[in-house]
Amino acid sequence: MRRTIHVLVFITLCVSVAIVSCVKDDSPPDCIKPAKPTAPASLNVPNGDTIHLTANATAGARFTWTGPNGFYSTAQNPAIPNANIANNGNYWVKILAGNCISDSVATNVFVKSDTTCSLGTNAGNFPNGSQGPFSMSTTCSTGLNGRYELISVNADSTVLVDVVMNHKPTSGGKYVLTDNNNPSSNEIYYQVRGSQGGFFYAKGSPAYVKYTNGLVNIVICQVPFPNLGVFSANLGCH
Repeated sequence: MRRTIHVLVFITLCVSVAIVSCVKDDSPPDCIKPAKPTAPASLNVPNGDTIHLTANATAGARFTWTGPNGFYSTAQNPAIPNANIANNGNYWVKILAGNCISDSVATNVFVKSDTTCSLGTNAGNFPNGSQGPFSMSTTCSTGLNGRYELISVNADSTVLVDVVMNHKPTSGGKYVLTDNNNPSSNEIYYQVRGSQGGFFYAKGSPAYVKYTNGLVNIVICQVPFPNLGVFSANLGCH
């Protein structure tokens, strides 16, 4: 007698409907946490400048930044223009390498809200010398070639400041001091005559331009002038 044997084979099919998959949600891939990214511990940024956040990590990593005021970015080196005191605080960055997320690293950002060294408009100061804060009289003019010049003197005319830009600014910004009286668009020619006579210059130090309702303020804050000393000034006119 011949016997008939019935073999039942059960096949489990994974049927994709729309975007349904067969990945087991309770068994994610094994994950080795990547090394943390490297980023500056702190940044000091003048009011109105751009915050430049930077981070480095292994090749192919994806970045995530979070910070004050709901800041969020997936750029490796995001920039925040027109910084103000509301941007102060910790900015945290982490990376995603494959399916694995690193620990976060913080960069503390401090926005210096006062770049005037506490000087009002048309005031100067030698903070390391005997001549303390003093008032200055400032006039300004624009030449035919577009050069913008401020001349400022103190009460007894022992301190004279000559400031030249290659254009009259219409917005604020950060510039660089130069001893070239034909400055480029990102430079400010700054000449100081001290009470002891002679003219002095500072190259490479920052200068800040503020522009409010047609009033142009050119500010330097504790800039060292060789053979003269540290000098601060907030000079402005229309």
